[in-house]
Amino acid sequence: MSKSEETRARIARAALRLFVEQGVAATRTREIAAAAAVAEGSIYRYFESKEALAHDLFKQVYVRYAEDLQAIAARKAPFRETWAAVVAQLCRAFDEDADAFRFLLITQHDHLGEISARLESPVEVVRALMAEAIAAGEISVPDADLATSLGLGAIVQAAIFVLYGQLQGPLSAWTVEIQARSLKALI
Repeated sequence: MSKSEETRARIARAALRLFVEQGVAATRTREIAAAAAVAEGSIYRYFESKEALAHDLFKQVYVRYAEDLQAIAARKAPFRETWAAVVAQLCRAFDEDADAFRFLLITQHDHLGEISARLESPVEVVRALMAEAIAAGEISVPDADLATSLGLGAIVQAAIFVLYGQLQGPLSAWTVEIQARSLKALI
């Protein structure tokens, strides 16, 4: 990684942490600069604005999650196996970078409208999996959107409970239980 790439990554990581702690609107660029150990003007060498930085962060995490789930979907395994892998991947992603997961949750309404339809969406990957499982008779929920909300809801709500201390983490410790309970709701 070049020095420039390293600086950009440091700015992005510092901003992500501050955005999660304080919100995007309340975070000042001088705070991001201080946390990243760069001059405030350096932020603008890499990002047009604080809002552009937030959008770029959202897009990076969103696309990364979609790519991870698409790799699972591409295996074309039976639904039970695929769903178990999806749950495990999302639990692992949460545990590896809870700030990124939390950032998606708290800023999705600000950024989803700006995400290009050409970009892969983790929700759409799961929806496609659900539609295929319905067509194959592997799940009984009759609507792919409802199935998607039931499946993802189980993961996201458990993650929120871990974030706020209502459920003892790591989230991966609950993977098998989330897999089983969400699958039960779907089949």
